[in-house]
Amino acid sequence: RLVGYACLAHELLLRIVDFISPGQSRAHFACAARSFARAVRDDKFAFQVLPAERVAEKKAQLIALQMLKTNEKSQDINSNKFRRESFATGTTFHVAANNTRKKSNPRNPFYEPEAKCFDSLSEAIKNVSGGSTLLLYPGHYWEDADLLIDKPLQIIGDLSEPSRVILELSGSIVWQANSGAILGISLRRPRPINRACPLLLVDEDSQVLITKTLFDNSGAGGATVYIRSFAVLHLDRCSISRSHASALAVAGQAIVKRSHLIDNQGVGILVYPGATSLIQDSYIIRNVQGPAVALSGARLIAFMNCDLGHQLLSSSLIDNSGDALIAYNCRGLCDTKHSLPVPTDLNFQPF
Repeated sequence: RLVGYACLAHELLLRIVDFISPGQSRAHFACAARSFARAVRDDKFAFQVLPAERVAEKKAQLIALQMLKTNEKSQDINSNKFRRESFATGTTFHVAANNTRKKSNPRNPFYEPEAKCFDSLSEAIKNVSGGSTLLLYPGHYWEDADLLIDKPLQIIGDLSEPSRVILELSGSIVWQANSGAILGISLRRPRPINRACPLLLVDEDSQVLITKTLFDNSGAGGATVYIRSFAVLHLDRCSISRSHASALAVAGQAIVKRSHLIDNQGVGILVYPGATSLIQDSYIIRNVQGPAVALSGARLIAFMNCDLGHQLLSSSLIDNSGDALIAYNCRGLCDTKHSLPVPTDLNFQPF
């Protein structure tokens, strides 16, 4: 009573959180105190998603275990038959007392029966409830269709080295939840796709945070990341490269910080009418058609402390919407507002 509920033991808090439904209820509980937030983020409430390599190893272990059980049964049958024949002939045999084999129990927690594991990311998303955390491990994850996320989820890979957790997408991640996050993974194409297909599509009235994630959309047309109207994307410490069109196409709202938009065939950022974008402390370089385009009717696109130089065909920002495009303290460009006509010889390819 003197110190309050915030000083409850962590084990007791875990028991309390276990009774709270995932989602907003746990989020509100976490806001009460730091100890509550630590309890909500405990790995006990996370679900593990195995990469393809682990799934294959797991299946191989199961097959080996089944073969072992089959051999043990056959050995038991032969042993019983041998005992009956020996008893009939009056011969005595000495057998070691410890003739049992322990069951395979690897220390890796992925294979424990009580661990909450899924063999694919789509299976995990389908079966967990909103507010859950999905833990991805080093290896490859393959998804042959669009990955629809319509509930608040937190998908966590390797924050120290995102390139170790690879999600191979033949379609798109379609985000339709009002909150959630993707952290520490790499998104790329397993094979060429003959259509416009973004790696990430943030649908209308949705919001998502992407942190320490690598995007490589080589092999597919269209923008790498597309934000529809009334959607919000927070991009932090990410890299978007090798797009055949724009790296980022914004019809809603985009907030980009400490990220790299480089080596794309289109522009770094394409802002549609009615959309806003804030780019801070980022590198938007080596894009064939320039760093950014604000189409007529765009509300605002602002660059702060960014590197916008070294474009292949254009070293200036392109704006066809009056004073919507602003750059402040950017390398390769003076502090100014730009109002330039869009060149007719450039072919901008939105999603």
